[in-house]
Amino acid sequence: MIIEIALGIIGIILIASIWLNIFLVRRLLSISENLDEFLSTVQEFETHLLNVYNMEKFYGDEILTGLLEHCVETSQNIKDFVQRYQGDSDSGDNEKKAS
Repeated sequence: MIIEIALGIIGIILIASIWLNIFLVRRLLSISENLDEFLSTVQEFETHLLNVYNMEKFYGDEILTGLLEHCVETSQNIKDFVQRYQGDSDSGDNEKKAS
């Protein structure tokens, strides 16, 4: 009788842990997809920002130049953050390219 109760409890714990692992993996995949979309948006923003930065009419305006430089720095910080959390496979690729 005690063995059946113990096996039942272990079974419930096992099923709960499997469900939790599946839930967490799905959540992480969702976050990863969102980060990819976010990085794509940042890259588009950076391209647009560089186009605006290279326009002649902004060379003399210090406020806009400072704003654009700040945006470039923020864009780079976001890229660094995303790259840090994308996984080891990307860093391995970067190390191979550096060699």
